[in-house]
Amino acid sequence: MWLWRPAEAIVGLVFVAGALLKAGDVNLFAVQITRYGVLSSPVLVSAAAVGTLWMETSLGLALVLGARLRGAAYAATLAILAVFTGLIGYAWAFHNIADCGCFGPIEMSPGVSMAKNVILGALCLGAWVGYSRAVKRSASLASLLIRYGLCAVAACGVAAYAYAHLEAAPKEKGTFSQFVFEIDGEEYDLGRGEYFVAVLSMTCDHCVASVPEINALAETPGFPQVVALCYEEEKGSMDTFQAETDASFPMYSLISSVRTFFDLIGQEPPRFYLVRDGRAVKFWDVAVPSAEDVSAARNGEAGAASSN
Repeated sequence: MWLWRPAEAIVGLVFVAGALLKAGDVNLFAVQITRYGVLSSPVLVSAAAVGTLWMETSLGLALVLGARLRGAAYAATLAILAVFTGLIGYAWAFHNIADCGCFGPIEMSPGVSMAKNVILGALCLGAWVGYSRAVKRSASLASLLIRYGLCAVAACGVAAYAYAHLEAAPKEKGTFSQFVFEIDGEEYDLGRGEYFVAVLSMTCDHCVASVPEINALAETPGFPQVVALCYEEEKGSMDTFQAETDASFPMYSLISSVRTFFDLIGQEPPRFYLVRDGRAVKFWDVAVPSAEDVSAARNGEAGAASSN
């Protein structure tokens, strides 16, 4: 039946759309990969992110353009869908992921994603059966070279774009010495001295609610210098956040450091650190610690960071 051709095109377009969306925010995709609990090495995570984008683009375009390699493209697509579905199921069961990361910034729950993969697999299998029964027309060598060439060039282009925009993941977790910045003419070097660091997201309700308490800590006599490291989903959202919440402490944007932000917050923001000479002495999740709690941590041993 003629329906096999639209079926393979639909599968191919979904693959290409997913690759482009993930490439547009490749650092977020790298964070989503780490949440699966399979890879932890920054190098392997980066390689998996770029490799996945190359694979999805090349296979997706191959199906759209009809570059099937005598059916090998169908087999590879089904194998990849099976692997992706297994990974999603594992991460859902053992790491409680809420977003599969299949479409980058567009959230999709694991259950919906697995159902989507089953549907795509059925379409791909149907296309494979239809192709195997269809009357084959021999294509010219030039036509084949053009189609395969387009697949290769597009896949390498998407992978190269993603690689060029990959942020280098922190070499050491919990280190703050990398943060040296200037706000309103004053320099802040988190690698020297003592700081109370709030790690905030500009779209997080808990972060918004924490601002009055952070303001109060910043005004407490003898309290460490308060600064905030902020994740902006969109450029300029930090200024809006600061104006709407009346935050009185210095705020530094991590808009180009997505992987660093997610490394610092653990599961979800906000997280609050007592930092001494670039090292986390102690951290607190969600609830802002009292001045007394911070004082107790300051007087304790400056060992590895720990939560309440």
